[in-house]
Amino acid sequence: MLVSLAIGPTITRNAWLKNIKETLATEGYSTFPLSEKDAKEFFSNLWEKDGKKASIIAYQVKELHSRHDEKLYQYFPKESDLADIVKKYRTISRTVKNDKIHTMPESFSKVAFVNYTFKDEEFVTRNDTLFFDYPLKDTDSTSSKVFSFYVPKQNWLDKDIKVLETESARFEVEFIKFGQWENEKHERERGLRLRGMLFME
Repeated sequence: MLVSLAIGPTITRNAWLKNIKETLATEGYSTFPLSEKDAKEFFSNLWEKDGKKASIIAYQVKELHSRHDEKLYQYFPKESDLADIVKKYRTISRTVKNDKIHTMPESFSKVAFVNYTFKDEEFVTRNDTLFFDYPLKDTDSTSSKVFSFYVPKQNWLDKDIKVLETESARFEVEFIKFGQWENEKHERERGLRLRGMLFME
């Protein structure tokens, strides 16, 4: 058991370092460690070319830096605040359908992908405004935190619904649609379809 625990993290660490080294080489860097300026330019340029790759490297650098891994500092400046340099590039999601990229906003540290259909009883309309609550379950599924959002009617009319914000959370909208219909019993039903990224403090 002790051997397994020791080998696992070592393999991961070595794979990350190899990925970092190969990406730096591909981007034309050969003199190490990079200066703070070069490190910022590396991530900025990589982000412009390949956001997904930049987010992966940023995550790996952040994790290795948090562990004070000396081998990381062969490539990046140890005296710099690497966590701050990579912050805007980490935790980025690229959705398959529209290839949209979301970047972790300042002051937020958690993110969840939302693809949810709200039933009629899960939202209300009041004074030309649509209100709904989204319950985000914890990983153990024993508890959840509820985030409350609202959309004014004018936003629906203008089709201008890109960001929904509430206390301690920000939702970047990829798709949102509100519909009404009749079921087989000729009863009116309503539904709200929502997809995007939920950022939390």
